[in-house]
Amino acid sequence: MDARRPLENGIIIELDGIKYSITEFYSSGGSCLVYNAEYRDSMNEVHTVRIKEFYPSDVKTTREGKMLIFNDEAGKTKYQKRFIEGVKLQSKLRSIEINVNDIAALRDISYANGTIYSV
Repeated sequence: MDARRPLENGIIIELDGIKYSITEFYSSGGSCLVYNAEYRDSMNEVHTVRIKEFYPSDVKTTREGKMLIFNDEAGKTKYQKRFIEGVKLQSKLRSIEINVNDIAALRDISYANGTIYSV
């Protein structure tokens, strides 16, 4: 893996009022790290999700606990735009009936801990 530091297993991140527990680091891409995570709904049922954390490999970034601190605002803005465009494209492609079972459903994007997440 590159120099990016993934979140540790068991860490809780809160996105839009939902607390997700990171269960494992899954994968990485050029603009993100991907995790498996769990959350409990209002009926106390456990759900497994995949979370993408915007954390580009080409932008100097420091992790302090859950927080990401970007040391290159221009680079962050450039890659952030691409990340959001990718999430929108994934959502559009999933809406095509033939892709429903092949492309992961996206809940939304959330801003927290100095970065963006898609669930």
